[in-house]
Amino acid sequence: MTDSLDATALADKLDRYARGNTTAFTPITVPTPEQENRRAEGRLREQLKRTRHQGEARGRSLQLFKDRRVTGRWWTERHWQELQPTLPALLVQELALMRTLLLQFDAQEQPRRQATKQTTPEKLKLIVAAEVLA
Repeated sequence: MTDSLDATALADKLDRYARGNTTAFTPITVPTPEQENRRAEGRLREQLKRTRHQGEARGRSLQLFKDRRVTGRWWTERHWQELQPTLPALLVQELALMRTLLLQFDAQEQPRRQATKQTTPEKLKLIVAAEVLA
């Protein structure tokens, strides 16, 4: 019963759209496999970045729980070398584990970040050129 109602409603909307009512129906474009691959790469980079940010926040939260307020990338080599001697041993153990994971996520994200920086100007040139031609 619902399939036939849905089909009728869809055909109705398509008819209205074909007659000029552009708000009746929203056309979509199916991305090409190449476009989808580029999107997947961007999604992966964002996921790595989000996971790294969550780990950074967990580490800051743990330190705050022990009355230590830190900001920024506490897990980088320079900051870690300064921070480590000032922390209790148990906290150092917990943060060292988090730091290992953060370094791995950052190492995987960094090449993707560089690739994005290199391709972004080209994408902007293409968008601007398309707008000028339109």
